Amino acid sequence: MDLVGSRGFDTGLINEARILTEYAVEARYPGFEEIVTLDEAKEALELGELVVRWVREQLSRLGVNC
Repeated sequence: MDLVGSRGFDTGLINEARILTEYAVEARYPGFEEIVTLDEAKEALELGELVVRWVREQLSRLGVNC
């Protein structure tokens, strides 16, 4: 995370997106965590879309078209 911040990227969204890792683990290994509610799933989807948009913006800043 320090490397990302040192490159001038805003780490706020990245910190928020950490919850997506927990959801990914739960989806792959069901039964170890609590069931995700519909509201949590909707929030995760919105957050995932924000992350994809953010990554595309960062790549665009670097001259990478996607």
